[in-house]
Amino acid sequence: MITNEHYHFEVYKPIREKLLYFIENELVGNAAETQRSYYYSLELFFEYLLNNFTDHFPHYTEKEVNQFIKSLGKKSPSYIHRIFNAIHNYSMFIGVPLNKKRIALPKQTDYKQIQPRSLSNERMDSIENRLYLEYIKQKEKNEQRKGSAFPNTGKVRDKLRNYILYRLMVQTSLRISEAISLDFEDIFLDGKREESRYLYIKGKGNKHRKVPIPKELKELLTFYIDFRKQYDEEIEFEKLYFKLLNKRLSGKEYEGILENLTEAEQKALDELNNKDNLNFGEILLSLDIQSNALRRYIENTFKQNTALFISNRGKRVSKDAMLKMFSKEGIRSHDLRHTAIKNLVDKGVPINRVQAISGHSSADMVLRYSKPTFEEIQMEMETNQKAFNRKL
Repeated sequence: MITNEHYHFEVYKPIREKLLYFIENELVGNAAETQRSYYYSLELFFEYLLNNFTDHFPHYTEKEVNQFIKSLGKKSPSYIHRIFNAIHNYSMFIGVPLNKKRIALPKQTDYKQIQPRSLSNERMDSIENRLYLEYIKQKEKNEQRKGSAFPNTGKVRDKLRNYILYRLMVQTSLRISEAISLDFEDIFLDGKREESRYLYIKGKGNKHRKVPIPKELKELLTFYIDFRKQYDEEIEFEKLYFKLLNKRLSGKEYEGILENLTEAEQKALDELNNKDNLNFGEILLSLDIQSNALRRYIENTFKQNTALFISNRGKRVSKDAMLKMFSKEGIRSHDLRHTAIKNLVDKGVPINRVQAISGHSSADMVLRYSKPTFEEIQMEMETNQKAFNRKL
């Protein structure tokens, strides 16, 4: 990225403004992730032009684009095509379209012919058990700490979140971006009839769909949402109290404590603060006074984040954080989506119904999941071939 410390920054500034204008006007309505991808691709291209073709920057032709693509080296074809699409659309926007026939793009793999990677039942059970046990162990640890030390209910919520997210994705085929974008208001659990239990998904390309919620998953989501509503405020208190103990409260947070002191508490705290050396009992009294005011401050100001999955900071959890969590389990988030779809296809669910659940733009994309894996073919050979009598 070209910062204001770059020796060509002043030359580049007008281009950055044009790129932002392009993103804001031509990509309006697109997902934020799509907009970021376009901007990153265009910045990468113009940085290359600035460093290699300074004399006629920012002008370019198919020749400069080809040299840029060549400079990307062994990047994957899908990555290169994604970057070129951004350059091509921007070129159309500024009225200087590129001739695609003159661009040496690498051949992309036909993903319709590839069986997506999915998880076996054994692998799914192994991951589920591990995530569930992490939650149980953290819950038990927290219970033990309540009597002797300060609890950390936030960690319990994090572990429960990870388990619920895994179950949600592997049972509904949601994309990771769709799952973490869910809000409480997108989840309908109260209906007695099956068709009234569903997730309202805001998917790719601003396409919306309803995804049914299996009964077992409904019970998990109900438990998780109830947990959030019961403990989110308490978790906020625990976090700020920990900061109070370690003298790490922000100015605004400490002002909140002072504003919520009663007259008697304020007088007692002033007397303690005026003493040169406090004994242990007086230190505890000071903390007790401040913690009471802190709890009132939180009760008066706390607003629950209505995002379904939140971080330990109380904000919507980031995609990167959840990808990292899945990576520790040795899987990619899309493996869960692939597994959920393949299970439906293997059970004989009609393709058009699977497509309605998965949100794929075409039935051809769903048909990929009907292709048997090598392991499945091997199993068929082992179990269905004729058994011969003689062995060596």
